[in-house]
Amino acid sequence: MEVYLIRHTTPFIEKGICYEQSDLEVDVNHFESELKIIQEKLPPDFDAVFTSPLQRCTTLAEKMSLNSISDNRLMEINFGEWELKKWNEISKEQLQDWTDDLVHYKPKNGESLLELNTRVEIFIEELLQSNHNKILLVTHAGIIRCFWKYILKIPLKNCMKIPVDFGEVLALHLDKKNGLSMDYSKTIKDWKSSLLLYLYFKSKAICAGMLPASVFHFSLPSLSKQYTYPEDT
Repeated sequence: MEVYLIRHTTPFIEKGICYEQSDLEVDVNHFESELKIIQEKLPPDFDAVFTSPLQRCTTLAEKMSLNSISDNRLMEINFGEWELKKWNEISKEQLQDWTDDLVHYKPKNGESLLELNTRVEIFIEELLQSNHNKILLVTHAGIIRCFWKYILKIPLKNCMKIPVDFGEVLALHLDKKNGLSMDYSKTIKDWKSSLLLYLYFKSKAICAGMLPASVFHFSLPSLSKQYTYPEDT
């Protein structure tokens, strides 16, 4: 089974605000241009299109299929009472507690990274039992990072360091024998250089804490940056 994941396009919200499971509209100033780029990276049709029910995803999914399937398990992590607060308005003590235990900590009325990952793994296991040949998932950065964790077999906390851009497309192969794996040719199909392909996956490994940044002999600060929510809104 071919599985394509897309992170939603740019949402309409000012920077510096925690909005994980808040239901935001897309930024109409960017949507059409981002949609065009996404469509160029995708095949023309799918057996099924699954989407997070949040409108920044459903707006994109509706451009891909008139019969998209909404699934709550594809929603972003729920940050409870932190939602729609400015990051600098959240107490430093709470943020430190979260940083100290990214896997288990959850804001009041929210959910933990472990709970997010659990629903992603349940969704993947259900896909393994389905008969689809080619599907599309329109979702969020947190969900895509959990897919990366599943593929790379890294500690859950390390997946939070992996950068995922708005409109980023990830192509995967899923089967009952081998599970979930990366489809390199489709994910990087617009990259002509094998060197760029090599650097891309090295950078992903560095961001996941699997390799030291010293594997590069020149500076790539944007690829090896540490992940924080305020920089990834």
